[in-house]
Amino acid sequence: MTAPAIDGAIDRPYAAKPLDPPSVFLMSNSFETGGSERQFAALARSLNPESFRLHLGCILKRGDFLEGLGQVEEFPLGGSLYGFQSLATRLRLARYLHRSRISVAHAFDFYTNLTLIPAARMARVAVVIGSQRQLGDLLTPAKSRAQRIILKWCDCIVCNSRAAADRLVSQGILESRIAVIRNGFPPSTFLPAAPALPKRPGLLRVGMIARMNTPAKNHRLFLRAAARMCSNSSELEFVMVGDGPLRPELEREAFACGIGNRIRFLGDRRDIPAVLASLDVSVLPTTSESLSNVIIESMAAGVAVVATRVGGNAESLGEDRGILVPAGDEQSLAAGMERLLRDAGMRVDLGRRGKQFAERHFTIAEMQRQYEELYTNLLARKTRGEPRRSLRAKPASVRRLRVAIVAASKRYVGGQSVQAESLFSNLSDDPAIEAHWIPIDPVFPRGLRWIGNVPLLRTIVRAPFYLWALWRGLKNADIAHIFSASYWSFLVAPAPALLMARFAGARTLIHYHSGEARDHLKRFRTARRILQQADRLVV
Repeated sequence: MTAPAIDGAIDRPYAAKPLDPPSVFLMSNSFETGGSERQFAALARSLNPESFRLHLGCILKRGDFLEGLGQVEEFPLGGSLYGFQSLATRLRLARYLHRSRISVAHAFDFYTNLTLIPAARMARVAVVIGSQRQLGDLLTPAKSRAQRIILKWCDCIVCNSRAAADRLVSQGILESRIAVIRNGFPPSTFLPAAPALPKRPGLLRVGMIARMNTPAKNHRLFLRAAARMCSNSSELEFVMVGDGPLRPELEREAFACGIGNRIRFLGDRRDIPAVLASLDVSVLPTTSESLSNVIIESMAAGVAVVATRVGGNAESLGEDRGILVPAGDEQSLAAGMERLLRDAGMRVDLGRRGKQFAERHFTIAEMQRQYEELYTNLLARKTRGEPRRSLRAKPASVRRLRVAIVAASKRYVGGQSVQAESLFSNLSDDPAIEAHWIPIDPVFPRGLRWIGNVPLLRTIVRAPFYLWALWRGLKNADIAHIFSASYWSFLVAPAPALLMARFAGARTLIHYHSGEARDHLKRFRTARRILQQADRLVV
């Protein structure tokens, strides 16, 4: 007996009706002060509502950039990317995407890459886009591997610099699946502003604008270079803009360097153009950078910039638009600042060229145009049916249908294994089908086979072997036929198989065998959510 899918089950990719604008879902980690968060808000406000119906989501609904964005759905992970709540959240997110008939799902940062991309694939969203808005060199090896795997499930990955794109290519991502769209800024960024700090004849002011939340920003290098320069001039003042957990340490370091009375800590500021109008030189000594908002804002304000030669900094400041120095080199950083402070003509010249470059390449209008063009082109490609795998689009003469049977091993005699073996035997005799078996209880390696006699331990140790078997067996499958029982075995075996099949792009059929179905579905709420993700249920 074949049961109809549970109400809301996902059956096919969704695209908006021809007369309706397609629905776009943008997702950010949070809305706290930061470059990615700021660009997310700028894009959300700039997309043309006549071209796209916008839906917004986040993992943590907090931060100043929430202001004015309207309704934002929150999908908290519960403090872990891999915990039970994280899994439940992805399922809830998939349901939201499906019910909202989202056509384009766009993750904006690392955490949303790992959250939204698998959920969008489960929901059969037509176009799935990831983002790489930093170089990735600050991620742990485990995080880097996880993101690299997830990004391969995207239709496109947006980078905000060529440096970030090149790094992805070096990690095995196809160049053809990467789009470089640089950050954009509103017109007010390019207008003259009254200085936030009064200027005084003879006084030169150098500033660093960066969040005080990571050593990678290299505030300490700036402080040491400033101390070196103060010994040569009494007409210098330094400014540090930003806040975060490192601020108390940096304030102590400033006094330890002997410049406590020559430096101002301004904290978080929303009037960055006015702060920049107070400066003669802007400095960014970071050790890792994709595309710096501070560099672009400084150029837009006509302020000369000294920055480290890392990541995308050379893309902004190359061709005599600023001074680039080696990363981590205190002496070179101080020399670059001194060079600009001694040469007013050079400061004006670099400021003018930088402003012209920023006005040509970093406007919000240009960023909006590129994103809207990207969404439209990717949707058009999917509408034409290329190159998405579809069972219905491929005639039987091209190749055999590939079916993966996920069930208990043939080593054990039981209702499910007997039925699975019977099905497998008959499918194997069909010339139109290529069937293979993925056991939910793979054999342990020789040295670990004794664990099979220890009930709880064998379940824990077997999990990675089972996941690896699923990955290998489902990545080329057209259909995953998953045999399922109830209670905890449901979470241990069928649930991971369903999720892995979704990642692989295979259609899913859950073959539900259970005399305790009523009790199971009543007591285990997550079971119903998981079953709703299957393309078909068979009982």
